[in-house]
Amino acid sequence: MRRRRSTGARLRALVPDITERDVYVCGPPSMTAAVLGALRELTVPHRQVHAERFGLA
Repeated sequence: MRRRRSTGARLRALVPDITERDVYVCGPPSMTAAVLGALRELTVPHRQVHAERFGLA
């Protein structure tokens, strides 16, 4: 069975200097929560994280 990397590991692979960037997250609540958790795991400063959640009515 192939093991998947965590969301944080995938973000770090895509954006190696992510802790030095502003990050904008917009999406459904479960996706946004997963990405925000990964950003906390990567110690991206809170002031650099901008998030908006939406849901379908």
